[in-house]
Amino acid sequence: MPDVAEQVAKPTDRRGRRVYVWWGVAFGALVLLGVSCWFFVRPYCQVRKATRLCQGDDPPWDINPVRAQMAVRELGGSSKAFGPLSRYMRLPWKLTEYRESGTVMLGECGPQAVPELLRLLHDDSDYVRAHAAITLGRMQDERGYEPLLSAMKCDPDPFVRGMAAVGLGHYGHKGAFEPILAMQQTDAAPEARRMASQALGLLKDKQAVDALIAQLSDADGSMRRAAAWALGLIGDRRSEGRLAQIAAADREEQVRSAATEALKKIRGEEVKP
Repeated sequence: MPDVAEQVAKPTDRRGRRVYVWWGVAFGALVLLGVSCWFFVRPYCQVRKATRLCQGDDPPWDINPVRAQMAVRELGGSSKAFGPLSRYMRLPWKLTEYRESGTVMLGECGPQAVPELLRLLHDDSDYVRAHAAITLGRMQDERGYEPLLSAMKCDPDPFVRGMAAVGLGHYGHKGAFEPILAMQQTDAAPEARRMASQALGLLKDKQAVDALIAQLSDADGSMRRAAAWALGLIGDRRSEGRLAQIAAADREEQVRSAATEALKKIRGEEVKP
């Protein structure tokens, strides 16, 4: 017959082995958790901190590109920042509070960020789409030109359409003139028409002068101010007379100031920064 001590020892040994197995499983889980925190949670927290730095006190429709450069440097520069930042922007929106600033930061990551910015042109957030549009325009990468044309014509939000127009203005392509001019004259939203005027100024195409001079008579002061700003960029002397009238007699100080600055540019006088 088996020894009584052996019968007692065998179950005890089995229980001991199970304890060691469970300790091993727990240790493995802790290691896996630590690895996950290092490779996923830590970069997420770093990017979230950087996007918050980029946002600052600015409203979501007005992100400072200089602060975006600083935030990208906080992440180690464009080459190191792009991977974590692009993964951050693909997370559910409830986990990415500062998506607008993240979009602008992508623009500081160079050409590698263009596909991600093109994807963000279809984001659910109007502000994210708008920032993707203007960021692509500032980058002037040819991959963004046709998508920006499409966004300017088809996006349901007037702010996004306007930002797409301004983005196209940064490209300086002559082919963008007719679509932008059509938007400036026919879009139902004043906000979009105003930004189209700014885009015409960025294009510096003298064909836009007559349309912009006509806009100086608009009832909306922001429209008149945008037209004056654009005429100053174009620099055509045909607009001098009307700008002088606006500078002297417009009922809004900001419009008078914009017309005065435009006249200085046209006449080659020094303009205050």
